[in-house]
Amino acid sequence: MESEAPEVAAWLRALYGVSELPREGVLHVTSIAPSRQVIAIGPDAPTSEGDFFLLNLARARADAILTTGSIVRLEATYQASLQGPHAQALQRYRVQVLGKGRVLCAIMTRDGRLPRLHPLWDDDTEKLVLTAPEHAEALERELDGHATVLGVSDLDPRRAVQLLRERGAKLISIEAGPSANAPLYESPSLVDELSLSIYEGPLVQLGGALTPRLLEGMTMQSEVTREEQSGRWRYQRWLRA
Repeated sequence: MESEAPEVAAWLRALYGVSELPREGVLHVTSIAPSRQVIAIGPDAPTSEGDFFLLNLARARADAILTTGSIVRLEATYQASLQGPHAQALQRYRVQVLGKGRVLCAIMTRDGRLPRLHPLWDDDTEKLVLTAPEHAEALERELDGHATVLGVSDLDPRRAVQLLRERGAKLISIEAGPSANAPLYESPSLVDELSLSIYEGPLVQLGGALTPRLLEGMTMQSEVTREEQSGRWRYQRWLRA
């Protein structure tokens, strides 16, 4: 792997102390404060080269990304494709090392509220919108071929993961807020791998807290501390025992 993707291999050693990562399961990647509250997205959010790399690494590894309508509405520039200075290296890693093709971005929205004018619809990922049956027809018209729309009567995050597995996704990356990812940690937990970027710098605006069950049944595999321009960050990787 290292000869085919040396830049990615160097980051894996630096942040995780490994050169190989699981190719199946459910992966949750998030950035938080030590209180386990997520860092709110916005112009004042602390930036981190390591955290940004890990988000894009998760995308490069994934067969499917699961996000929510609220994320799309809150983040006016949100895209699910590979971003940043390491995008090309991660794309080579995805294709040459992992043998993966185009990633599927699944957007879960029970109420059917999605902005039609948004850069997400024009990135290079395949789109699947999961919504309540009563919203499916209208959403399909609004999105006008930019996404496949599927009406799901019992839609919740666990059902969404099941549907993605049924479509052949072996590794699913979760990009969702605390209220959406909490059901995935209910017993039996569906999360197999957790990547935490913990910001220890000056106080920032925070969002909701992650579920108290976050680390139940998980074992920490690595922890690395890095001083970055925004302050100190700790990068932890957890696996389900």
